Amino acid sequence: MAADTDTRDALLGDHDHAGDTPPRPITSTNTKGSVVRAVGKQASRLRTTLAVITLAASLILLVLAHRALSFTPLRTAKPVVDRNQLFGRVQVLRAMLRQHYIPNDDERFAWTLNDPLLARLGTCLRQDTCSPSERRVIILASMHFGQAMGGHVSGEDIWALSTIEVLTALNYTLVYASGHMDALLIYEHLAPLVSIVIWDRNQLNRCLARNDSVHVENEEWRVTGAWQTGTKGCIARPEYPQGVPLHKVFVWHFWGSVASPLGPTWTLAPENYARWSGASNQYIGYQIESHCKRIPYRAPSERKHRGVVFGKKLIYFKEELAFEQGQLGRAAASVPPAPDGWQTPFELVATAGKGVDHGGPEKLPEPGIISLGQLPREEWLDLVSRSKVLVGIGMPELSPSPYGALCGGVPFINVVKSWDKKDPEDRSKWHCQQQALCDSPPPYVYNVRAGNQTELEEALRAAVSTSIDRFIPPEMEFNAVLERHRRLVETDWLPQAQAYALDNYGDDFPYWIK
Repeated sequence: MAADTDTRDALLGDHDHAGDTPPRPITSTNTKGSVVRAVGKQASRLRTTLAVITLAASLILLVLAHRALSFTPLRTAKPVVDRNQLFGRVQVLRAMLRQHYIPNDDERFAWTLNDPLLARLGTCLRQDTCSPSERRVIILASMHFGQAMGGHVSGEDIWALSTIEVLTALNYTLVYASGHMDALLIYEHLAPLVSIVIWDRNQLNRCLARNDSVHVENEEWRVTGAWQTGTKGCIARPEYPQGVPLHKVFVWHFWGSVASPLGPTWTLAPENYARWSGASNQYIGYQIESHCKRIPYRAPSERKHRGVVFGKKLIYFKEELAFEQGQLGRAAASVPPAPDGWQTPFELVATAGKGVDHGGPEKLPEPGIISLGQLPREEWLDLVSRSKVLVGIGMPELSPSPYGALCGGVPFINVVKSWDKKDPEDRSKWHCQQQALCDSPPPYVYNVRAGNQTELEEALRAAVSTSIDRFIPPEMEFNAVLERHRRLVETDWLPQAQAYALDNYGDDFPYWIK
């Protein structure tokens, strides 16, 4: 016992002893052994204590992590995919597109552009030279993008071509699709890089409807889903999480109605409909200066003494004509001859019906107007730039063509199709052929009420005698359109999509927004 007491006192410093007497030295062999055993016990106790502390710390960290997760927004963690994996995905995608989606007609012409675009993306991924913008992939799945690249010139196609030019200027990677299944194939291979997908409404509806029981009837024979095995799907759902996330899907829609389940923000618009209709579709607009400025501005002395009647379909000159038959001819006759020494009479020409290459031009039902047949876009702009006025006749509405004329320095006669009969000057009640130009004043735009011979003649004479410079609405300038497209591509739309789904559907929203 004495040895154990001595050992304890030696280890603890013999604090029970009064005074400053130092602890007694340990000298015996038995005492040394006791010290070793005591040190071992002390070390064991320390190890136990450390283990307890470590366990407690781990439990605390788990609790803190659980609390942190409870405040994390519902968002699936994005897997980290390195550039070598992405390069491999690009190569596989190129092979699958060549196998499943062979461009076999004009409508699928843009498919031929995918391979070089994907090759460029693969090269910069492999060499680690991709710029941030190049790593943003845009899937252009509306048919109008392919048609625009094939030379089509409908309003939707001209709008699409503008978007292609702007996105290219921003150096994004563009990949073309013509249906919901080739768009899905592209998305599933490039998912970590895809910023947005742009679809037509009917293609989006096919994608939304696709599941195990409804898929074959939703496929098109040239845009097959034969490559998809296992669970059938397209839009991301709980049972098909690899599908296209709905918050990344935007609908290409020329009119003011809503075309997306996520509402107006996901419905893209060429015009700022909020200015006159209250529609709040996302206005991205289009620019025309990259094309119209290719045509030189013509001085008044270089222009022919003529006007161009706007409208490429013969039906616009029949059932849908805003004037009675003969009114246009009488208005043209009211314009004085050109002061050129030759007394050249004023004439109206049109570019409606079949073009020369398709058996045209056809005779118009409106007397006194010469038809040249439909023209390619550049030729049409050149024709207008050498003329003195573009004359609207009621249809088509909301076309890019009047903007092209104004950009070339040619005024436009805009038809007011309906108005408040009690207050004809109340422009808020006007429905115009080109609604966005209802408030634009002469000498750029002359608003003429349908069927009003006096207003038509006065406008035609004023437009012919008054020259203008190029005019581009500020919101249609290239840089303004570019910035709206940059916002579309680079905004994280997920929080807004989640809020919209919660506010409008509650817990009944059928798609996966995360």
